[in-house]
Amino acid sequence: MEILHGVAAWPLGMELHGDATWGSCMAMLNGAEGTAQSSCMGKRYAAAAWGRAVEQLHGDVPWFSCMGTGHGAAAWGRAMEKVHGDVPCSRMEMRHGAVTWGCVVELRKDPSRSSFVWMLHGAAACSCCMVELHGSDVCGICMGNAYMLKVHEAAAWSCCVRKVTLMRHQEEVLPFIYTPTVGEACQKYHQLPLTPEGVYLRCDQHSGCIAETLRALPHKGVRVVVVTDGERILGLGDLGANGMGIAEGKITLYTAAAGMDPLTCLPVCLDMGTNNQKLLDDPGYKGVRRKRLTGDAFDAFTAEFMAAVRDVFGHCVVQFEDFGNTNAFRLLQGFQARQCCFNDDIQGTAAITLAAVLAALRGSGQGGSLLGQRVMFLGAGEAGTGIGQLMAYSLHRRAGIPMDEALRHCFFVDSKGLVCKSRLSGLQHHKVPFAHDVPFQKDLRSAVEAVRPTVLIGVSTVAGAFDQNICKLMAEYNEYPIIMPLSNPTSKSECTFEQALEWTGGKLIFASGSPFDPIRTASGQLLTPAQANNAYIFPAVGHAASLMRWENITDEMFLFAAEALASQMTVEEIRAGKLFPPFSNILDVSATVMGHLIAEMHPWMGQTAAQWKQRVLSQMWSHGKQQPAAAQSKL
Repeated sequence: MEILHGVAAWPLGMELHGDATWGSCMAMLNGAEGTAQSSCMGKRYAAAAWGRAVEQLHGDVPWFSCMGTGHGAAAWGRAMEKVHGDVPCSRMEMRHGAVTWGCVVELRKDPSRSSFVWMLHGAAACSCCMVELHGSDVCGICMGNAYMLKVHEAAAWSCCVRKVTLMRHQEEVLPFIYTPTVGEACQKYHQLPLTPEGVYLRCDQHSGCIAETLRALPHKGVRVVVVTDGERILGLGDLGANGMGIAEGKITLYTAAAGMDPLTCLPVCLDMGTNNQKLLDDPGYKGVRRKRLTGDAFDAFTAEFMAAVRDVFGHCVVQFEDFGNTNAFRLLQGFQARQCCFNDDIQGTAAITLAAVLAALRGSGQGGSLLGQRVMFLGAGEAGTGIGQLMAYSLHRRAGIPMDEALRHCFFVDSKGLVCKSRLSGLQHHKVPFAHDVPFQKDLRSAVEAVRPTVLIGVSTVAGAFDQNICKLMAEYNEYPIIMPLSNPTSKSECTFEQALEWTGGKLIFASGSPFDPIRTASGQLLTPAQANNAYIFPAVGHAASLMRWENITDEMFLFAAEALASQMTVEEIRAGKLFPPFSNILDVSATVMGHLIAEMHPWMGQTAAQWKQRVLSQMWSHGKQQPAAAQSKL
């Protein structure tokens, strides 16, 4: 304790605990000399001792803010042993948050279990205990941005941002606030003992008074809103009001990945009911207990929300997130021309995938050109057809070919087989542009054999769909097959990196929607699978739109963003699997994307992308520096 916290921490600990201090705990277990040695407790005592210590001290009584409750000696012991091992406590430094205290540590290496603990203990427990024990000069984890502000008021939040911030540890923290964790968090959201940081607008309470509700919020100067209705959360389906978790995760990335002031970012859930009967039957579900609004009622509620955002906040970027397929396209088409908005599932996913393909083509020796490529998609929902539209637009803009010809480079396989002209009468409207005059194929394998794609992209949420036969065919037809299973979460991925590597003989370019671990080959080469994470795109586009006060966000902007991202890696890095820069550099990456995007959109202003990048960097939020008000934020 003295090494880690200084001598002053011991009296404070004694004052807070009385006789039940860490030192006396060690003395109980190891004799009086245990107190003298306790400054290196983590080094000197194994899991069993730590576990018994915590259990004897607290039993079932919450440790400060409930970290001890419900986990017992074994969990605490494993947590402490993983934290310290043989490393002296003095090495812990900032590691009160994401990497240490509580069972966050115990479970953080198990993504399938980590989200519940993260949400339970992240902001509400770890920070509370550290701030309560050590005062505002020592912080815990600051995962919750606006939520932390509610927990600790401005002084504590300011301290947390200064000490352990998302903006300094993005790569490590990303899996816990976004894929793969956010899916599980949304599934269990109504069970988690936390106060939502976002705003619920319920169809049974707020219809007709949404603007009044937004004006009453403590949030002033909101510049970006992430809004969901929870109908299609990742590949998990209708989660109703639990969709707030995805809005909160995405809004956090505007700060972590693009340097936006967290107090100008607002997550919103439009709770219009759910068709998930399991949730409706769950007595703990907190959302509106009715089947979803549809038709005119849905349109009226969303239109009222969009008008309220414009009236209350002025210029404000609206990001649509995880709406159902039909509504997602309708909302985008209805509001894109008259309000500053975009759909991340359609446009953000399209841009990150286009960036991945352009980078992969450079790595495969094809010069980064889509000409001559045949791109096959498994899955023809909003994400897949959005990617296809942006790829076709890229060909149209950069190769100068007509749009209808560009569309013929993209092929879609849905649950009924290959999308083609003979199926035209029964297709949903967003599939029609890809219904080419080619023979029908009943499944993915026959479609791959008929089309011989150079790029295979999975947006189906069908786990294992890219099986050994499919991957071997791709390797047979291409020297460097490009295989991208993009479905989230990990449990829905069409294949794993290890499988794709084995089945193609190790010669492929790979990107996935959820993260996979690197693999070292027999020759000793470390292959790092790329994650086509929308966080490389949507925060940069949204922040640029806010800074420049753009009236609309167009497909052209996502093309420019994708091209800027794709150009940041060398051919050697790409062939080692690194299609994108490390996420630890995301603020600089986003500034580069934003600089390129603004330069392309404002060529008459005579500034280079590099010059715009420097202006963007000067506008990024950091401790002690507020961003300019929205009305003055046009760089």
